[in-house]
Amino acid sequence: EARGRGVGSALMTRFLDCLRGRGVPGVQLATTERNEAALRLYRRFGFRVYARWRSPFWKPYAGEALEHLRLVKELG
Repeated sequence: EARGRGVGSALMTRFLDCLRGRGVPGVQLATTERNEAALRLYRRFGFRVYARWRSPFWKPYAGEALEHLRLVKELG
């Protein structure tokens, strides 16, 4: 279990630094409303919700349609 050990933060820091070093102007990612730990990490790094949509894709696994979130961050 890596939670609470700073692994996600270290990976995200390295990832964003690599993108900035390559001149990438921004980044986007997607997750579901239930992935609370990931959402906390993304928000801590300045990502903001850009779009939301409900999708039945996960229904066979989660038992219901889940809200998907697209998050974005400008790297400037």
